[in-house]
Amino acid sequence: MKRIIALSLVVVMVAVLLCSCATTLSGEYTAAAGSTSIAGGSVTYKFSGSKVTMTTTAGALGFEKTTTVNGTYKIVDGERGQQITFTMKNDKGEETSSTVSFSQDKDAKTITIAGVTYKKK
Repeated sequence: MKRIIALSLVVVMVAVLLCSCATTLSGEYTAAAGSTSIAGGSVTYKFSGSKVTMTTTAGALGFEKTTTVNGTYKIVDGERGQQITFTMKNDKGEETSSTVSFSQDKDAKTITIAGVTYKKK
């Protein structure tokens, strides 16, 4: 019985250690105007735990279209530095994943995803 308790404690400690090593983000980050490929638009990421909401807004000729997509993210150390993997669901419930470069400047309160810098609100 003591062995089972000891083994259980070891498993819990390892799980806590692994979870604490993961990089997580919180809050909203928005790209500066003109820094994305969306003409007259913006992209905002809202992070909470392992969940992310991406909102894109595009405008032209007085019309504006906003699209919101929900999903999860994971930041890992890759061969070329840190990378972020997004797994998003579209309105039909279909999942797509993509992995791109990632960096964070905590002092400047910015993150850079695939070469685009986003500032924390």
